[in-house]
Amino acid sequence: MRLRKIIYRFLRLPWKRQPEFPEVHFDPPAAYYERGEEITGEFFIGWDHVEDFYKNVLPEKVDEILSLIKEIRARGFDKTLRAGTSLYSLILSRSRRYGLRPEQKCVRFEFTFIRTAMEVWTFDRKQLSFDKITYNDAIDHLLRELEREPID
Repeated sequence: MRLRKIIYRFLRLPWKRQPEFPEVHFDPPAAYYERGEEITGEFFIGWDHVEDFYKNVLPEKVDEILSLIKEIRARGFDKTLRAGTSLYSLILSRSRRYGLRPEQKCVRFEFTFIRTAMEVWTFDRKQLSFDKITYNDAIDHLLRELEREPID
């Protein structure tokens, strides 16, 4: 009987479901979907997957990389940029779907062990090198510029 009530209420009033049914767990992106912000919800999910990926690779740099990702997310980019990976690189874009076409703009972060700690490739194919894996003004400027691109 309780399950029937949960299903009935969820289908009729999805935005009011959590307080009434605390035993049911809904993923955080569900709220975005309910408000009609599907792309924001998809972007949010991608960032979680990226964090999980880096927790399982590059053990020497995982704390620094996760700190960088946390700082980028804290600035709200997890709601406006898609995050993904290619090999060990972190790629941020405005792509509606995973997988970039050659003409789509992105910012790529590479975490290295030789010469520098982090190399960032801009969407106009310029390379920036940094001695530390950390958020800085140059990265902020790049991401804000990327954020202005249309979702494609």
